[in-house]
Amino acid sequence: MKKTLTLIRYALAGIAFVLICLLSFGYLTQQNHTVKSFLDGRVLTEFHVPTKSTFLDGSWMKETEGYVDDRMVGRRLLLTLHAAVATKVFRSNEISGVWIDRKTGMLQEDMPVLAPIERLDAGLTNLQAITTTNHVPLLFVYIPKKQEAFADVLPKNWDNVYLDNKPSVLAEFAKHGPVLDLTPTVSDKSTRMKDWFLTDHHWSQYGAMAASTAVRNQLNLMGLPAPTALPTMDISTKYPNFIGSIGRRITTAGVPKRDPFTVTWSSKSDLTHCMNRSIHRAVCNDPIFSKARGYQKDVYSNRYGTFMGGDNGIDDLRGNGTGTYIILKDSFGDSFVPYFALGAKRVVAIDERHYSGEALSKLIADVKPNGVIFMHNQLTMSTFTDHEIAAWR
Repeated sequence: MKKTLTLIRYALAGIAFVLICLLSFGYLTQQNHTVKSFLDGRVLTEFHVPTKSTFLDGSWMKETEGYVDDRMVGRRLLLTLHAAVATKVFRSNEISGVWIDRKTGMLQEDMPVLAPIERLDAGLTNLQAITTTNHVPLLFVYIPKKQEAFADVLPKNWDNVYLDNKPSVLAEFAKHGPVLDLTPTVSDKSTRMKDWFLTDHHWSQYGAMAASTAVRNQLNLMGLPAPTALPTMDISTKYPNFIGSIGRRITTAGVPKRDPFTVTWSSKSDLTHCMNRSIHRAVCNDPIFSKARGYQKDVYSNRYGTFMGGDNGIDDLRGNGTGTYIILKDSFGDSFVPYFALGAKRVVAIDERHYSGEALSKLIADVKPNGVIFMHNQLTMSTFTDHEIAAWR
Protein backbone atom coordinates (compact mmCIF):
# COMPACT_ATOMS: atom_id res chain seq x y z
CA MET A 1 0.00 0.00 0.00
CA LYS A 2 2.82 2.37 0.95
CA LYS A 3 4.61 1.66 -2.32
CA THR A 4 1.41 2.35 -4.28
CA LEU A 5 0.91 5.70 -2.54
CA THR A 6 4.51 6.65 -3.31
CA LEU A 7 4.03 5.85 -7.00
CA ILE A 8 0.83 7.90 -7.04
CA ARG A 9 2.64 10.87 -5.50
CA TYR A 10 5.39 10.66 -8.10
CA ALA A 11 2.84 10.38 -10.89
CA LEU A 12 1.00 13.46 -9.63
CA ALA A 13 4.30 15.33 -9.41
CA GLY A 14 5.01 14.39 -13.02
CA ILE A 15 1.59 15.58 -14.19
CA ALA A 16 2.01 18.81 -12.24
CA PHE A 17 5.40 19.38 -13.83
CA VAL A 18 4.01 18.95 -17.35
CA LEU A 19 1.06 21.27 -16.62
CA ILE A 20 3.35 23.94 -15.17
CA CYS A 21 5.59 23.75 -18.25
CA LEU A 22 2.59 24.09 -20.61
CA LEU A 23 1.12 27.01 -18.67
CA SER A 24 4.53 28.70 -18.40
CA PHE A 25 5.18 28.35 -22.13
CA GLY A 26 1.75 29.75 -22.91
CA TYR A 27 2.41 32.67 -20.62
CA LEU A 28 5.86 33.28 -22.05
CA THR A 29 4.66 33.40 -25.65
CA GLN A 30 2.41 36.28 -24.63
CA GLN A 31 5.40 38.13 -23.15
CA ASN A 32 7.47 38.06 -26.33
CA HIS A 33 7.92 41.77 -26.84
CA THR A 34 10.82 44.13 -26.41
CA VAL A 35 11.23 45.00 -22.75
CA LYS A 36 14.08 46.17 -20.56
CA SER A 37 15.19 44.46 -17.36
CA PHE A 38 14.29 46.24 -14.14
CA LEU A 39 17.61 45.03 -12.70
CA ASP A 40 20.21 46.25 -15.18
CA GLY A 41 18.32 48.01 -17.97
CA ARG A 42 19.38 45.59 -20.71
CA VAL A 43 16.89 44.35 -23.31
CA LEU A 44 15.57 40.88 -22.39
CA THR A 45 16.09 38.04 -24.85
CA GLU A 46 13.18 37.45 -27.26
CA PHE A 47 11.84 34.10 -28.43
CA HIS A 48 12.24 33.26 -32.14
CA VAL A 49 10.83 30.38 -34.15
CA PRO A 50 13.71 28.11 -35.11
CA THR A 51 14.93 27.82 -38.67
CA LYS A 52 16.77 24.85 -40.09
CA SER A 53 20.14 26.57 -39.80
CA THR A 54 19.65 27.98 -36.28
CA PHE A 55 18.40 24.61 -35.06
CA LEU A 56 21.30 22.65 -36.55
CA ASP A 57 24.06 25.01 -35.39
CA GLY A 58 22.66 25.16 -31.86
CA SER A 59 22.17 28.93 -31.80
CA TRP A 60 18.38 28.63 -31.41
CA MET A 61 18.70 26.41 -28.35
CA LYS A 62 21.23 28.77 -26.78
CA GLU A 63 18.99 31.75 -27.46
CA THR A 64 15.96 29.93 -26.06
CA GLU A 65 17.88 29.08 -22.90
CA GLY A 66 18.64 32.78 -22.48
CA TYR A 67 14.99 33.62 -23.13
CA VAL A 68 13.78 31.21 -20.46
CA ASP A 69 16.44 32.41 -18.02
CA ASP A 70 15.30 36.00 -18.53
CA ARG A 71 11.55 35.56 -18.38
CA MET A 72 10.48 32.41 -16.58
CA VAL A 73 9.68 32.98 -12.94
CA GLY A 74 10.74 30.07 -10.72
CA ARG A 75 12.88 28.36 -13.37
CA ARG A 76 15.10 26.85 -10.68
CA LEU A 77 12.05 25.24 -9.07
CA LEU A 78 11.01 23.80 -12.43
CA LEU A 79 14.47 22.38 -13.01
CA THR A 80 14.37 20.79 -9.58
CA LEU A 81 10.97 19.26 -10.36
CA HIS A 82 12.27 18.06 -13.71
CA ALA A 83 15.27 16.38 -12.09
CA ALA A 84 13.10 14.78 -9.42
CA VAL A 85 10.57 13.43 -11.93
CA ALA A 86 13.23 12.20 -14.37
CA THR A 87 15.38 10.47 -11.76
CA LYS A 88 12.82 9.27 -9.22
CA VAL A 89 9.72 8.56 -11.30
CA PHE A 90 11.17 7.46 -14.63
CA ARG A 91 14.40 6.17 -13.05
CA SER A 92 16.45 7.82 -15.77
CA ASN A 93 20.21 7.41 -15.42
CA GLU A 94 20.95 10.28 -17.77
CA ILE A 95 19.79 13.86 -17.45
CA SER A 96 21.08 17.04 -19.09
CA GLY A 97 24.15 15.29 -20.48
CA VAL A 98 25.10 13.83 -17.10
CA TRP A 99 25.04 10.10 -16.40
CA ILE A 100 24.23 8.96 -12.86
CA ASP A 101 25.39 5.60 -11.49
CA ARG A 102 22.58 4.65 -9.12
CA LYS A 103 24.67 2.13 -7.21
CA THR A 104 27.55 4.42 -6.29
CA GLY A 105 26.17 7.94 -6.81
CA MET A 106 28.99 8.63 -9.28
CA LEU A 107 28.30 11.31 -11.94
CA GLN A 108 29.91 11.28 -15.38
CA GLU A 109 30.00 13.96 -18.07
CA ASP A 110 29.03 13.25 -21.67
CA MET A 111 31.85 12.93 -24.18
CA PRO A 112 33.31 16.07 -25.80
CA VAL A 113 34.65 16.63 -29.30
CA LEU A 114 38.45 16.63 -29.10
CA ALA A 115 40.99 18.33 -31.33
CA PRO A 116 43.65 15.96 -32.72
CA ILE A 117 46.84 15.75 -30.65
CA GLU A 118 48.93 16.11 -33.82
CA ARG A 119 48.21 19.85 -33.82
CA LEU A 120 50.56 20.15 -30.82
CA ASP A 121 53.43 18.34 -32.54
CA ALA A 122 55.42 21.46 -33.40
CA GLY A 123 55.05 22.84 -29.88
CA LEU A 124 56.06 19.54 -28.26
CA THR A 125 59.03 19.29 -30.61
CA ASN A 126 60.10 22.73 -29.44
CA LEU A 127 59.62 21.67 -25.82
CA GLN A 128 61.84 18.65 -26.40
CA ALA A 129 64.49 20.81 -28.06
CA ILE A 130 64.55 23.29 -25.16
CA THR A 131 65.01 20.59 -22.52
CA THR A 132 67.61 18.74 -24.61
CA THR A 133 69.62 21.92 -25.23
CA ASN A 134 69.64 22.61 -21.49
CA HIS A 135 70.52 18.98 -20.65
CA VAL A 136 67.33 18.56 -18.60
CA PRO A 137 65.37 15.27 -18.80
CA LEU A 138 61.75 15.54 -19.96
CA LEU A 139 59.00 13.22 -18.71
CA PHE A 140 55.50 13.05 -20.20
CA VAL A 141 52.77 12.04 -17.75
CA TYR A 142 49.37 11.04 -19.15
CA ILE A 143 46.45 11.97 -16.88
CA PRO A 144 43.26 10.01 -17.61
CA LYS A 145 39.88 11.66 -17.40
CA LYS A 146 37.27 10.26 -15.05
CA GLN A 147 35.44 8.64 -17.99
CA GLU A 148 38.59 6.60 -18.66
CA ALA A 149 38.96 5.45 -15.08
CA PHE A 150 35.33 4.23 -15.08
CA ALA A 151 35.06 3.27 -18.75
CA ASP A 152 33.65 -0.16 -17.86
CA VAL A 153 30.53 1.27 -16.18
CA LEU A 154 29.59 3.99 -18.67
CA PRO A 155 26.43 3.66 -20.79
CA LYS A 156 26.89 1.38 -23.78
CA ASN A 157 25.67 4.11 -26.15
CA TRP A 158 28.44 6.50 -25.11
CA ASP A 159 31.33 6.33 -27.56
CA ASN A 160 34.38 6.86 -25.33
CA VAL A 161 36.40 9.36 -27.35
CA TYR A 162 39.11 9.42 -24.69
CA LEU A 163 39.80 5.71 -25.17
CA ASP A 164 39.62 6.10 -28.96
CA ASN A 165 42.15 8.97 -28.98
CA LYS A 166 44.47 7.69 -26.28
CA PRO A 167 46.80 5.60 -28.53
CA SER A 168 47.56 8.63 -30.72
CA VAL A 169 48.19 10.81 -27.64
CA LEU A 170 50.60 8.31 -26.11
CA ALA A 171 52.33 7.89 -29.49
CA GLU A 172 52.73 11.66 -29.79
CA PHE A 173 54.21 11.84 -26.30
CA ALA A 174 56.59 8.94 -27.03
CA LYS A 175 58.00 10.83 -30.05
CA HIS A 176 59.37 13.45 -27.68
CA GLY A 177 60.38 11.61 -24.52
CA PRO A 178 59.63 8.89 -21.95
CA VAL A 179 55.98 8.46 -20.98
CA LEU A 180 54.20 7.50 -17.76
CA ASP A 181 50.53 6.55 -18.11
CA LEU A 182 48.68 7.11 -14.81
CA THR A 183 45.56 5.27 -15.96
CA PRO A 184 46.38 1.97 -14.18
CA THR A 185 47.18 3.88 -10.98
CA VAL A 186 43.83 5.66 -10.67
CA SER A 187 41.62 3.09 -12.43
CA ASP A 188 42.21 0.21 -10.01
CA LYS A 189 38.75 -1.10 -9.11
CA SER A 190 39.80 -1.63 -5.50
CA THR A 191 40.67 2.04 -4.95
CA ARG A 192 39.12 4.16 -7.72
CA MET A 193 35.96 5.08 -5.78
CA LYS A 194 38.22 6.73 -3.20
CA ASP A 195 40.57 8.21 -5.79
CA TRP A 196 37.87 10.26 -7.57
CA PHE A 197 35.16 12.66 -6.46
CA LEU A 198 31.59 11.53 -7.03
CA THR A 199 30.25 14.80 -8.45
CA ASP A 200 33.41 16.51 -9.69
CA HIS A 201 35.60 15.60 -12.69
CA HIS A 202 38.88 15.77 -10.72
CA TRP A 203 40.66 13.08 -8.80
CA SER A 204 40.52 13.42 -5.02
CA GLN A 205 43.51 13.95 -2.76
CA TYR A 206 43.90 10.17 -2.60
CA GLY A 207 44.15 9.94 -6.38
CA ALA A 208 46.62 12.84 -6.32
CA MET A 209 48.75 11.11 -3.69
CA ALA A 210 48.72 7.83 -5.62
CA ALA A 211 49.73 9.72 -8.77
CA SER A 212 52.57 11.51 -6.96
CA THR A 213 53.94 8.17 -5.75
CA ALA A 214 53.80 6.77 -9.30
CA VAL A 215 55.69 9.79 -10.69
CA ARG A 216 58.31 9.51 -7.93
CA ASN A 217 58.86 5.86 -8.83
CA GLN A 218 59.20 6.73 -12.52
CA LEU A 219 61.81 9.40 -11.76
CA ASN A 220 63.76 6.87 -9.72
CA LEU A 221 63.68 4.46 -12.68
CA MET A 222 65.09 7.27 -14.83
CA GLY A 223 67.93 7.71 -12.36
CA LEU A 224 66.78 11.18 -11.28
CA PRO A 225 66.78 12.57 -7.70
CA ALA A 226 63.07 12.10 -6.97
CA PRO A 227 61.38 13.60 -3.89
CA THR A 228 61.37 11.27 -0.91
CA ALA A 229 58.31 9.12 -0.15
CA LEU A 230 55.17 10.66 1.30
CA PRO A 231 55.38 11.06 5.09
CA THR A 232 52.56 10.06 7.44
CA MET A 233 49.50 12.24 6.97
CA ASP A 234 48.65 13.12 10.57
CA ILE A 235 46.74 16.38 10.04
CA SER A 236 43.12 16.17 8.86
CA THR A 237 40.89 19.13 7.96
CA LYS A 238 37.22 18.34 7.34
CA TYR A 239 35.27 20.72 5.13
CA PRO A 240 31.52 20.73 4.34
CA ASN A 241 30.27 18.22 1.75
CA PHE A 242 29.83 19.65 -1.73
CA ILE A 243 28.44 19.03 -5.23
CA GLY A 244 31.18 19.43 -7.81
CA SER A 245 31.47 20.65 -11.39
CA ILE A 246 29.46 17.79 -12.91
CA GLY A 247 26.59 18.05 -10.43
CA ARG A 248 26.38 21.75 -11.16
CA ARG A 249 24.75 20.91 -14.51
CA ILE A 250 21.72 19.40 -12.86
CA THR A 251 19.87 20.37 -9.71
CA THR A 252 20.34 19.03 -6.21
CA ALA A 253 17.28 16.82 -6.62
CA GLY A 254 19.06 14.80 -9.31
CA VAL A 255 22.29 14.20 -7.38
CA PRO A 256 22.16 11.00 -5.30
CA LYS A 257 25.07 11.89 -3.00
CA ARG A 258 27.27 14.80 -2.06
CA ASP A 259 31.04 14.58 -1.93
CA PRO A 260 32.76 14.45 1.45
CA PHE A 261 35.79 16.72 1.44
CA THR A 262 38.58 16.11 3.92
CA VAL A 263 42.16 17.21 3.25
CA THR A 264 45.03 15.47 5.01
CA TRP A 265 48.53 16.85 5.44
CA SER A 266 51.72 16.12 7.32
CA SER A 267 52.97 17.91 10.43
CA LYS A 268 56.49 17.18 9.16
CA SER A 269 56.00 19.38 6.11
CA ASP A 270 58.42 22.28 5.76
CA LEU A 271 57.04 23.46 2.42
CA THR A 272 56.53 27.14 1.69
CA HIS A 273 54.45 28.43 -1.22
CA CYS A 274 54.63 31.42 -3.56
CA MET A 275 51.50 31.88 -5.69
CA ASN A 276 51.72 33.97 -8.86
CA ARG A 277 54.92 35.62 -7.66
CA SER A 278 58.44 36.02 -8.99
CA ILE A 279 60.57 32.89 -8.76
CA HIS A 280 63.31 35.14 -7.35
CA ARG A 281 61.21 36.14 -4.34
CA ALA A 282 63.23 35.47 -1.18
CA VAL A 283 60.31 34.62 1.14
CA CYS A 284 57.27 32.52 0.28
CA ASN A 285 54.35 32.64 2.70
CA ASP A 286 51.20 31.98 0.65
CA PRO A 287 49.00 29.18 2.02
CA ILE A 288 49.25 25.77 0.35
CA PHE A 289 45.58 25.15 1.16
CA SER A 290 42.90 27.83 0.88
CA LYS A 291 40.57 27.28 3.84
CA ALA A 292 38.34 30.10 2.59
CA ARG A 293 37.63 28.05 -0.56
CA GLY A 294 37.05 24.90 1.47
CA TYR A 295 34.62 26.46 3.93
CA GLN A 296 32.38 28.26 1.44
CA LYS A 297 28.76 27.68 2.43
CA ASP A 298 27.31 27.12 -1.03
CA VAL A 299 27.00 23.39 -1.74
CA TYR A 300 27.98 24.12 -5.36
CA SER A 301 31.14 26.02 -4.39
CA ASN A 302 34.37 24.84 -5.97
CA ARG A 303 35.98 23.17 -2.95
CA TYR A 304 38.61 21.63 -5.22
CA GLY A 305 40.07 25.14 -5.30
CA THR A 306 41.19 24.51 -1.72
CA PHE A 307 44.34 22.97 -3.23
CA MET A 308 46.79 25.88 -3.72
CA GLY A 309 43.85 28.26 -4.13
CA GLY A 310 42.86 26.78 -7.50
CA ASP A 311 44.38 27.33 -10.95
CA ASN A 312 47.34 29.71 -10.81
CA GLY A 313 49.69 30.78 -13.55
CA ILE A 314 52.69 29.77 -11.44
CA ASP A 315 53.15 28.05 -8.08
CA ASP A 316 56.56 27.89 -6.42
CA LEU A 317 56.89 25.37 -3.57
CA ARG A 318 60.14 25.18 -1.62
CA GLY A 319 61.32 22.64 0.92
CA ASN A 320 64.45 20.92 2.21
CA GLY A 321 64.07 17.61 0.44
CA THR A 322 65.43 16.01 -2.72
CA GLY A 323 65.00 17.10 -6.32
CA THR A 324 64.01 20.29 -8.14
CA TYR A 325 61.38 20.07 -10.88
CA ILE A 326 59.40 22.26 -13.25
CA ILE A 327 55.91 20.88 -13.89
CA LEU A 328 53.67 21.92 -16.78
CA LYS A 329 50.18 21.02 -15.59
CA ASP A 330 46.43 21.63 -15.68
CA SER A 331 43.92 21.66 -12.79
CA PHE A 332 44.66 18.03 -11.90
CA GLY A 333 48.04 19.33 -10.83
CA ASP A 334 46.48 21.62 -8.22
CA SER A 335 46.10 18.67 -5.85
CA PHE A 336 49.03 16.67 -7.25
CA VAL A 337 51.77 19.26 -6.81
CA PRO A 338 51.58 19.75 -3.00
CA TYR A 339 51.87 16.00 -2.35
CA PHE A 340 54.60 15.56 -4.96
CA ALA A 341 56.48 18.51 -3.47
CA LEU A 342 56.52 16.90 -0.02
CA GLY A 343 60.08 15.62 0.19
CA ALA A 344 61.30 17.82 -2.69
CA LYS A 345 63.74 20.71 -2.61
CA ARG A 346 61.72 22.84 -5.02
CA VAL A 347 58.79 22.47 -7.42
CA VAL A 348 57.80 25.23 -9.85
CA ALA A 349 54.42 24.46 -11.43
CA ILE A 350 53.14 26.25 -14.54
CA ASP A 351 49.52 26.22 -15.73
CA GLU A 352 49.88 27.36 -19.33
CA ARG A 353 46.24 28.48 -19.48
CA HIS A 354 46.89 31.21 -16.89
CA TYR A 355 50.61 31.82 -17.31
CA SER A 356 52.04 34.93 -18.95
CA GLY A 357 55.54 35.00 -17.48
CA GLU A 358 58.95 34.35 -18.95
CA ALA A 359 59.64 31.56 -21.42
CA LEU A 360 60.32 28.01 -20.26
CA SER A 361 63.92 28.23 -21.47
CA LYS A 362 64.48 31.20 -19.14
CA LEU A 363 62.78 29.39 -16.25
CA ILE A 364 65.04 26.39 -16.76
CA ALA A 365 68.10 28.62 -16.72
CA ASP A 366 66.97 30.30 -13.49
CA VAL A 367 65.56 27.30 -11.59
CA LYS A 368 68.10 24.71 -12.81
CA PRO A 369 65.72 21.76 -12.38
CA ASN A 370 66.63 18.09 -12.32
CA GLY A 371 63.82 17.52 -14.79
CA VAL A 372 60.74 18.93 -16.54
CA ILE A 373 57.43 17.08 -16.18
CA PHE A 374 54.67 17.61 -18.74
CA MET A 375 51.40 16.30 -17.29
CA HIS A 376 48.02 16.96 -18.87
CA ASN A 377 44.73 15.30 -19.70
CA GLN A 378 43.27 15.07 -23.19
CA LEU A 379 40.53 17.66 -22.74
CA THR A 380 42.93 20.34 -21.53
CA MET A 381 45.35 19.74 -24.41
CA SER A 382 42.45 19.87 -26.85
CA THR A 383 41.74 23.46 -25.77
CA PHE A 384 45.34 24.69 -26.09
CA THR A 385 45.77 27.74 -28.32
CA ASP A 386 48.89 29.62 -29.40
CA HIS A 387 48.81 31.33 -25.98
CA GLU A 388 49.37 28.08 -24.08
CA ILE A 389 51.88 26.71 -26.57
CA ALA A 390 53.86 29.96 -26.35
CA ALA A 391 55.01 28.94 -22.85
CA TRP A 392 57.05 26.11 -24.40
CA ARG A 393 59.69 28.38 -25.87
